[in-house]
Amino acid sequence: MAYLVTRTSLPFVRKYAEKARESWNDIFVHLENLVVGIKELSMNKDFRTTYMDDLLIPKSKIQNEYKIRENLVSSLASKTTDMILLLGIAILIIVIGRTQFVEISFFGEYLTLVLFTVAPLSSAAGFLGSIKKIEVALEQVERAGMSLNDLPGHEMLEPGTNKWTPDRPILELRSVEHEYYHVDEEENFNLGPIDLAIRGGEILFLIGGNGSGKTTLAKLISGLYTPKSGEVYYKNQKVKPDLVEDFRDRFSAIFTDSLVFEELLHLKKGRLEKEGKELIEAFGLKKKVRIENGRFTTTKLSEGQRKRLGLIKSFLEDKEIYLFDEWAANQDPSFKEIFYTSILAKLKDKGKAVIVITHDDQYFDLADKTVKLMNGKLSDLVPAN
Repeated sequence: MAYLVTRTSLPFVRKYAEKARESWNDIFVHLENLVVGIKELSMNKDFRTTYMDDLLIPKSKIQNEYKIRENLVSSLASKTTDMILLLGIAILIIVIGRTQFVEISFFGEYLTLVLFTVAPLSSAAGFLGSIKKIEVALEQVERAGMSLNDLPGHEMLEPGTNKWTPDRPILELRSVEHEYYHVDEEENFNLGPIDLAIRGGEILFLIGGNGSGKTTLAKLISGLYTPKSGEVYYKNQKVKPDLVEDFRDRFSAIFTDSLVFEELLHLKKGRLEKEGKELIEAFGLKKKVRIENGRFTTTKLSEGQRKRLGLIKSFLEDKEIYLFDEWAANQDPSFKEIFYTSILAKLKDKGKAVIVITHDDQYFDLADKTVKLMNGKLSDLVPAN
């Protein structure tokens, strides 16, 4: 009977262990994306909320449910087996006592021997359940292609209370400074003081050599870094620490190390189906990826293709301020042309403020103004020709 109980429970243990393991694998992917894509999640409140509420938390609940079922069936089978073994011993004692086929003098030794067999038999029955869990784990490893060989604030920006009008800058940096330790130079790097302003419908190019502080300035602009001194203003409202979260949500940014998430559930379905399809085709990704059920079918692409996918997602987010950190680097000339002459122009026509870190001097004339950084200092402010 103990064998039959164990045998009956094993398929259920395996089933629930496999479901729990599959859900746990998905959770690990989401957690990895949570760490690697922290910049993207920090700068998009809707996406962050959707990612947590519609993906990570539900998947965690599913995994927990299957794990409970697995443990329940395994424990129930184990305890039932123990009861059956003890019941069998009790019956054996009664039979021996009545039939006396074992001498009374030998009965004590015999009973001790039988009791000592209970623990090993129980362990053996439980081990079979563990074997099923190990099988599921190894199968998951093989499928992976291997073998054994929040934030400080939640207040909302209210630019309407600060007498802002569309002809005024949407974003301003006033005497902003920042300092951090430069590993390569083994010394502190000082950025600023920086005074900078950009209006809606304006394209600003940020240029300068490697190590000049362009990316650091971009992260100060977008609220990912906190200035050592100076102030950042959004529509004439000072961005205080309790407003940083909402301030970041005004941006759509692509940095050189940005993660492209498959999930697009925070975007409007109509835009995904129409504009998303058009952009995928324009950027030569039609044969590589599609948008289905509110997500990209894959992000396992080359670096250049992933950056194009990230640009598509960024464009569809429809934010007020766009920031691109050397997006066009390593792109084919045809896609560079689309980016500079089409995408940036469309964003400008929509009244977006666009900041582009770039080295492509052949396109400098497309900017409304160009900012040049040298050693952390704003060297000049050049209006476009």
